[in-house]
Amino acid sequence: MAIIDAIPTQWRNHFKMCNNYQNNSSGSNSAQLYLNGHNIRLDKVSSKNIYKEVSSKVEIIPTAQLKYSEKYNYQLDWKEIYCIPFRVTVGSRSREFQFKVLHSYLATNKFLHKIGLLPSFLCTFCKRESESIEHLLIECNHSNKFWQDLIDWFNTIDIKVEALSDIDKIFGHIYSCRNKGYSPSLKTYLAKVSVIYQIETTIADSNGKRTFHDFKWKKFFNYCSSS
Repeated sequence: MAIIDAIPTQWRNHFKMCNNYQNNSSGSNSAQLYLNGHNIRLDKVSSKNIYKEVSSKVEIIPTAQLKYSEKYNYQLDWKEIYCIPFRVTVGSRSREFQFKVLHSYLATNKFLHKIGLLPSFLCTFCKRESESIEHLLIECNHSNKFWQDLIDWFNTIDIKVEALSDIDKIFGHIYSCRNKGYSPSLKTYLAKVSVIYQIETTIADSNGKRTFHDFKWKKFFNYCSSS
């Protein structure tokens, strides 16, 4: 439905009768709107076109995004970062977790203590430092051991990884372990990935996307078959 359909019928008829508007014309005398750098005939303008034009003028950078950019001093491609959860998984829980991390919305002990729901702000794993998102996922010794074990495992399945940056480390397994009260490990990580693999296999079969699914999970499947 074009945006012109939202105009009162009487006005619309007047447009069509007017010399400045010809429904079948492609010339310069057609009524047009200038949207997103292009002239678009009024009868071809959709509400989506209008929304994009208006929303592009009002862009507010999320507070958490500013904090991450300042803290890590990286030239981050935020458009790409926000797209990653939708490219790597079809699971809503994994996507939800990444959303919470990116918007600094995870309920860590530091936050829960601040609002009076926990008696201690100390890290669930090391019991020594304040449990912020950065400490939990990046700085804690228990987390660092997990990341090194993961790098070693990647190399065994022919995924060459020399190191992971702090930004690389911000994803879900460690927080899952924290919620269950045990330290992160490669064994529990692989068990979780196996569950995700089974879920995505079922979804791929139901959506007729098994070929893409098998390509995406090829290295992990080969690892499972040989172990």
